[in-house]
Amino acid sequence: MSSYLHIISGSMRILLDSARIHEILDVQDCDASTGVNDYCEWRGHALRRINLRTLLDPVVAECPPPKARIVYELNESGQPVLLEVDAVVKLESHVESSFVDFPPLPDYIGKCFDRLLLAPDLGLHLYRLKYPFEGDV
Repeated sequence: MSSYLHIISGSMRILLDSARIHEILDVQDCDASTGVNDYCEWRGHALRRINLRTLLDPVVAECPPPKARIVYELNESGQPVLLEVDAVVKLESHVESSFVDFPPLPDYIGKCFDRLLLAPDLGLHLYRLKYPFEGDV
């Protein structure tokens, strides 16, 4: 059984591997200017700041201000990034067998996620962020 952080970005509900999370911050905890590819100081390190909504939908015209920021490792480099998200829902535990393969997806989405968790009782689909992340950052 693995632990995941359930977050919301745009209309998508996403599961982040909790072992890759360094810290969850309120938006006030990080002084960052606007823009998708800016940097933010975190504990003496300059982290790349990525709005997850923009990363998952490259044609999005405008993003509302993020509600939370997550210091997260996207790949084996060990250098975390600062993911901006619309909401942090809760920590959840799931067994690997609960996840299913995806139906065909647009390329930019298929690069970002590896499995899908169906929650029909809640009317939700939760997307598990791929590790290592293969999308463009």
